Amino acid sequence: RDVRFHTSLDKSGSDARSKAPDYSCVYAELVPDGAPPGVVGVGIAFCLGRGNEVLLQCARLLARAVRGLSMAELRSDFGRLWRRVTGAADGQLLWLGPEKGAVHMASACLVNALWDLWAKLERKPLWRLVADLPSSTLVAALDLSDVSDMLTAADVTRMLAASEGGRAARLERVLREGCPAYTTATGWAGYPDDKVRELVRRAKEQGFTAFKMKVGLGRESDARRAMLLREAIGEESRLMMDANSVWSVAEAIESMRALAVHRPLWIEEPVHPDDILGHVAVAEALRPHGIHVAGGEQTVNRVVMKQYLSSGGYSVCQQDGVKLGGLNEWLVSAFMAAKTDVPVCAHAGGVGLCNMAAHLAAIDAVVVSAYADEGIRMTEYIDHLSEHFLFPPQTSNGRYVAPVALGWGLDMKEESLAKLSGQAGRIGRTSRATSTARACDAVSCRARRTCDGLALRRCLYRAADCLLYAR
Repeated sequence: RDVRFHTSLDKSGSDARSKAPDYSCVYAELVPDGAPPGVVGVGIAFCLGRGNEVLLQCARLLARAVRGLSMAELRSDFGRLWRRVTGAADGQLLWLGPEKGAVHMASACLVNALWDLWAKLERKPLWRLVADLPSSTLVAALDLSDVSDMLTAADVTRMLAASEGGRAARLERVLREGCPAYTTATGWAGYPDDKVRELVRRAKEQGFTAFKMKVGLGRESDARRAMLLREAIGEESRLMMDANSVWSVAEAIESMRALAVHRPLWIEEPVHPDDILGHVAVAEALRPHGIHVAGGEQTVNRVVMKQYLSSGGYSVCQQDGVKLGGLNEWLVSAFMAAKTDVPVCAHAGGVGLCNMAAHLAAIDAVVVSAYADEGIRMTEYIDHLSEHFLFPPQTSNGRYVAPVALGWGLDMKEESLAKLSGQAGRIGRTSRATSTARACDAVSCRARRTCDGLALRRCLYRAADCLLYAR
């Protein structure tokens, strides 16, 4: 399903590059034959509004790879299956990537839905499923092609064996303490000062001591807002910054040297997400100031991640569970980060991403990193849109609570799906649409009739042809 939300109205999610996003997702459900009633594998692919229909069509194209799939095949050789689902083994689909872009993002919702189904059939939260898997099964789930010069199956096996000793204790620690988190919800670019102060106050009451703000809005604006955030959060709290890749290399270095007085822990995506050499240059220039360079939200696959981690372009790894090809590729990146001693601080936010991030943080702590780099290692948290999920992520004292719901906890409420999915959701929830009837002036719509969204839901013409939506 194509599910869209109205976040552009209050500027939630706004940054220097995306000033009015409408948070959206493709919501996929895998219904297995012979499974207990109600057991459905759920996965998502995240988007910012327009373009979500492209992800939906890609997901439908890739869905043929999971039809007729047996759970035995999934359990025994998920790595080979991953190549089939992502289109990596399809000589025609490869032209649309390879392993990047809309096809790869759409594949993540199917891959993660398979993990969700597996965990539900085992009656476990996703993170517990992964923590309990035999090493051989976990290694078999990883596609290490094109990164074997940095990470091999033998490397992963050794890393898992080395961490086996304290795994039970770490698992109990996750259950008892949860995993460290930071909030971005206080620092969106479009929020007025009073709202920022109020959101910081509430976050501090909830135990948060780490806050991220958006920069890249101009030197004066960045300096003023950084002073505002630092004063609001206090000198003892950690402050991170995110430029969403709007700067050039020179601008990034100059801007962050000027902002260093506010003691940011890291600058996230200072330059274009494909500019590996640019990130390296920024990292080297900012190292004397004690500022890390973070990234991974827009890193498209494990091959690019290999280059960032091996070159020093990232000193904080923020790989995304749906930008990469699902949990399998996320784990490959996590193990590469562990091998290069780079802490993982998974990207979240968006629609359902925090539901997933709670599991990713627990997997990293129990299976991969063994709680290393606790001063930096923390996972993004944003509470936007959590009310639409049956099992929203929980925090306590500024930490993610270990999830207890089966699977990823991505199951959305039926009333939310009915209200926000399909063409009525697209029309009625976009930022420029109105609730009153208006003329449909789409060039390719021969009807040219008055349409209020509900009518368009029954329209025989393509939604993409409707300018009411396209605007």
